[in-house]
Amino acid sequence: MCDKTISCKSHLQRHIRRVHDKEKPFTCFLCKKSFSEKGNLVKHQTIHTAAMKHQCHFCKYTFAAKNSLQEHLRCRHSNETPYKCTIFQAAYSRLASLKLHLITHKGEMNFTCKYCSIRVVKVRVKLGEFS
Repeated sequence: MCDKTISCKSHLQRHIRRVHDKEKPFTCFLCKKSFSEKGNLVKHQTIHTAAMKHQCHFCKYTFAAKNSLQEHLRCRHSNETPYKCTIFQAAYSRLASLKLHLITHKGEMNFTCKYCSIRVVKVRVKLGEFS
């Protein structure tokens, strides 16, 4: 079961195809690894083309970009949660997670995934709306 919040019906349909139906339409032409999202394929392809010069000293995972390593360290190896909800005491390590949380304060729930408890809301929320 997942409890993800999604912002529109088309994203719910994509969620069902990619998560529950295991659809992975994006394939790396070099190693044939498949991905459910194009962005994940693009990010993956940097391991074939870019120098992976930024290495995590905890798990040895490597990154092409320094900011990716910094986000990895904050999200995976620390308790740092700089993105805080101004309504509840919820806090998140990623800005995207806070934005999804904020939708629950404003949006009317319209759709539910038939496979899991995912909720889909009608409106998008800008982070500044709750400041």
